[in-house]
Amino acid sequence: MDSIFGYIDDVYLFCKVVEEGSVLAAANRLGLPQSTVSRRISSLEQKLGLRLLEKHGRELAPTELGKMAFDQLSSGVEQIEIGLNNVTEKTDLVAGRVRLAVPHSFYHSFIAPIVEQYLKTYPNVHIDLALNHDQSKPKTDRELLITFDTSDMEDLIARPLFTAKHGFFASASYLDERAPIETLEQLEQADWLTIDDARRIQVVNDGRVVGDIELKLDWLSMISKPWLMLSSAGLEWRHCH
Repeated sequence: MDSIFGYIDDVYLFCKVVEEGSVLAAANRLGLPQSTVSRRISSLEQKLGLRLLEKHGRELAPTELGKMAFDQLSSGVEQIEIGLNNVTEKTDLVAGRVRLAVPHSFYHSFIAPIVEQYLKTYPNVHIDLALNHDQSKPKTDRELLITFDTSDMEDLIARPLFTAKHGFFASASYLDERAPIETLEQLEQADWLTIDDARRIQVVNDGRVVGDIELKLDWLSMISKPWLMLSSAGLEWRHCH
């Protein structure tokens, strides 16, 4: 025999048949048709010019030459399996550095536990985290960016992560002291408090954008009147799913 080319698969099947005690058991173990395993064993015997297996009652056992072949070859087959597994494990190893930018309020409210669990699962990964304002694009390069505003980001590939419901909220006492708010102009003139840095927000009714309003914040009133109207633009009021 000048080369082992064309023998490796057949030798592997032969060793598995000896280990399992039958062609059927080896075929089931490997998820192969029994006929395929039988044919490959017969092909190996023909190429070697040797009888490797013989029946003893209902069991299939190696011949004397088959025992010698198994003793000589099984350790090599096992080493090949170990080597391939080692190569695969190294290929599957998750490692490296990821530069991630996340809005600070969103990170503390939602992302932090996920990042912490990810780092425990993949200890060879280092995350270079940058916390930024909710509506700002980071000045430094980042591989990953989580943001609520994709405008002016045509150079990036965006993927939606979740949907969020937004709403405007006011205390009953505030509404009792004011005329009913029925127009965008009246809504814009209300006393606003926001949790994030948004100053201009869209108003959506039944899934349709009906206009934008500019928030006019009265910081002195906010300090003295905690019941002022509250915008749900902040993350604490977002319902994500």
